[in-house]
Amino acid sequence: MTPPRSVAASVVALGFAGALTAPLPALAQNARCTSPGSHAAQSSAQVLRINRLELGAVAEPAPRSTAAEPAPRSTAAEPAPRSTAADPAPRSTAEPGDRGTTEGEPKTPPAISGVALGDVRSVLIAGGEIKSAAAARTLDGRVSGGSRNDLVLQQAPPDNRTASRQRVSTKRFGPLRTGPGTLTAHARWNNGLACASVTGESSESAAALNRVTLTGGGNQSLVRVPEAFSATSSTGLRKRDGETESVSTTTLNAGKISLVDGEVRLRVLRAATLRVSMSSGGRGEAAYEPAVVEITTREGERTLLDTPGDRHDITLSDPATPPESLPSLLPAADPLPLPSIPGVPAAPESENAPAPTSPTGAKLHISLGAARQATKGKAIAARATAIKISLVRGDDGPATTGHQSSAVVADLSLGVLDGAAVAPKRSTGHPSPPAAPGSPGVSPAGAAGLPITGPGLVPLLLAGSGMVIGGVCAFLLSSHRRREF
Repeated sequence: MTPPRSVAASVVALGFAGALTAPLPALAQNARCTSPGSHAAQSSAQVLRINRLELGAVAEPAPRSTAAEPAPRSTAAEPAPRSTAADPAPRSTAEPGDRGTTEGEPKTPPAISGVALGDVRSVLIAGGEIKSAAAARTLDGRVSGGSRNDLVLQQAPPDNRTASRQRVSTKRFGPLRTGPGTLTAHARWNNGLACASVTGESSESAAALNRVTLTGGGNQSLVRVPEAFSATSSTGLRKRDGETESVSTTTLNAGKISLVDGEVRLRVLRAATLRVSMSSGGRGEAAYEPAVVEITTREGERTLLDTPGDRHDITLSDPATPPESLPSLLPAADPLPLPSIPGVPAAPESENAPAPTSPTGAKLHISLGAARQATKGKAIAARATAIKISLVRGDDGPATTGHQSSAVVADLSLGVLDGAAVAPKRSTGHPSPPAAPGSPGVSPAGAAGLPITGPGLVPLLLAGSGMVIGGVCAFLLSSHRRREF
């Protein structure tokens, strides 16, 4: 007969073994989001945009005198030359959009427009094939010549754990020049972002450039930025007041800026930021924090601009001279190769202030742009220009004909910020029913976690404790019976 103490020990051991060998909670296979949302967001920014830059005239060589040359012989194949008495005035050689010029006079090349340095864009489209994407390039323009237009691009899924970065060397694009810099693009994605069950950033891009210069003739410069000059854009989801929001954010960072060969100096004391959001309940918002800019003239006069719409006009001591014509112009380029969000309204263009005029010399106009927005259903879009700069001739400038804005030498934008957002699906506020066995699910932490299946931990502990207590009772009962005998 087995001793009672041995029997009790076996019972206790079986209790512990039962608790340890019972089925443990199992990690179910991670599944795709069963109900992906329709939320979306996009943002873009440009460091320095040329809205219009008028180039100076290039003198064409004068035609050689024909007095000592024999008249051309008439041939049967060629018509006889017409009498010069009946010839009209010399024909204009100007191209469409150019200033009117005549043969033997200086010719003005077409103005540069729609070109920018530091072009970045980020996209989030929950229902798209490409759900997250980010891109950055040095120049938003067609490059001709030796300089290469650097570009970085990332797309998701699959998720990218690290960002793509590219170092940019010194570049020259016509009148634009930039020192070394960095381009960055990062696209993330997981199931939580697809279902709008988690918050966080999905895409981000940045362009950081150094020693940016917009040159004129010789050593002259219209704009010179000796320090870092950067723009960033991002998209993602956030929680606010109990609702999920699609969010896009763009920012311009700058420090010291010199204008017109140092005659006017700017210092950006606060970055400009545009944040556009749309909640699951349809609450849209375009929150714009303007840049704070300190203006200092060569005479030491200081002015602070800190509110959208603030402006300051400065009469320059010398007449405005257009930059010398450069051999390579800068045509506008195609948009960055990222998907677009359908159904998003177009944000209104910023209103340009009327060009100031000056009876003598030239005038520099500096202002802070305001955010302008448009909504359509549960979609919102907004646009803002951080700093607007225009250089205008005085009345003593050269006369022009057939020119839409002959007084404007340069129309520039520092920090063109765009954003748009589409609402996530609104939560019903009721707890979700329990999932059927084997059905896919998403953990509260998104794709980073996995749903837990199988028996809970508390029933396992209770069952094991019951077997241990039963073993102890059996031991005490057997000991009591031995004493009776």
